[in-house]
Amino acid sequence: MRRIAFNVMYLVPGQVGGSETYARELIKALTEAHPETHFYLYCGREARKAMRELASAERLTVRALPVLSSIKLLRILAELVLLPLWALRDRPQVLHSLGNTAPPLAPGRSVVTVLDLIFHRFPGTFPPLARRGLELLVPLAVRRARRVIAISEHTKRDLVSEYGADPRKIDVVYLGSGIETGTNSGDDETARTNTDVRSKLMLGERPIVLTVASGIVHKNVARLLEAFAELVRDGRAGEAMLVVVGHAGLETGALASKVAELDLADRVVMTGWVGGQDLLALYVVAECFVYPSLYEGFGIPVLEAMRRGAPVACSNTTSLPEVAGEAALMFDPTDTSAIAHAIERMLGDSALRQRLISAGRERAALFTWVAAAENTWDSYLAAVKDD
Repeated sequence: MRRIAFNVMYLVPGQVGGSETYARELIKALTEAHPETHFYLYCGREARKAMRELASAERLTVRALPVLSSIKLLRILAELVLLPLWALRDRPQVLHSLGNTAPPLAPGRSVVTVLDLIFHRFPGTFPPLARRGLELLVPLAVRRARRVIAISEHTKRDLVSEYGADPRKIDVVYLGSGIETGTNSGDDETARTNTDVRSKLMLGERPIVLTVASGIVHKNVARLLEAFAELVRDGRAGEAMLVVVGHAGLETGALASKVAELDLADRVVMTGWVGGQDLLALYVVAECFVYPSLYEGFGIPVLEAMRRGAPVACSNTTSLPEVAGEAALMFDPTDTSAIAHAIERMLGDSALRQRLISAGRERAALFTWVAAAENTWDSYLAAVKDD
C-alpha cells in the first residue's frame, strides 16, 4: 500500500490518557516498519506539534485542521465534514480512525479502532451531549468500517453484544506495554530521573502506593481512597502514602473533598497529569501499583508498571484479567476491604512482591508496539482485500 491516513481528531495532548499513548506509539511503529508507504495524519490544532515529532517528514504528513479538538462539538463537525475534504486531496487507500468515531463518507477503506464503550457502560462519565453523540457515531462507524480493531477480546465482546457488530470483521489487536521512552529501571536516563521525581513532585521519602487514574467515575478512585483510609486508620499502611496521577475529570472536585473527609490530607497526593520520564520514574520508585478501575478497554498503566518493576494489584473485571494474566494480585473493585487487603499484602509480603515483580516483567514483555503495528497492518490488508 502506498498511502495510509490516520484520524486522531480526538487527541488533545495530556488530556486523553492511554489513547494518546496508543496514537503516538502505534503511528511511530507503523511509519518505521513501512518506509515504502506515505502516511497522512489528521488532527486538531492542539496536537499538531506533538504529531509532527512522531516520524520523519518524508514518511508522515501532518494536516492540522483549523479547530480545537478540546471543543468536542467542533471536533465532531470537523471529523464529519472537513476531514473528508482534506482526504480527497490525499486519496488514502485506508483511513484509520484511532478513537472510536470515523467519518461516514471519506476516501479510502475505513478502519476504526474502538478503545472501549465506557460512554455506554458509564454514561455519567461524559457530558450528556457528548455521550449522545458517541451513542450515535460509534455504532455508525462500526457498521460502515471495512475492519474494526478492538484492543481486547472484552471490547470485541462488548461490540457484539451491545451493537450487534459482525464478529468476523473485528480484529483484536493488543496494545504495547505503554510509553517506550526510558524502557527499563536500569536505563541511565530513568535512573537520573528517579533521583529527582520525589523532590520535583514534593513526595518526600515515604513508601509510595501508586495509581494512575483520571478523575472520572469508572476509575473508582473514591473506593481506593476509602480502602487506603481503612489501612491508615488500622495502622496497616505503615508510613506509606498514596499518590494519584491523572488528569482532571468530572470527579476531581469530589475526590479532593473525599481526601479531606477521610482525614488523608497528609497521606494522599493528587499530582494531576504527569507524563514522560517523570511518570516512568514514579513506577520505578513506587512500592506497589494498584489499579481499581471498574471498566477498561485494555489497561496500559498495568503493563507500564509491570515493565518497570512495580508489583501490581488490579481489578478482576473487564479486560484487566486478560491483560494482567497471572502476573497481578486481583481483587473485586466494588469491595473496599478487598482493595485494602491487596495493598496490605503488597506492602507487607516481600516474597509476594518479588514474585509479582518477576512475573510482571515477563508479562509486559509479551505486549509490544511492533506486534501491534504488524497486526494493525494485517487489518489494513484485510480492508482492501477485495479491491
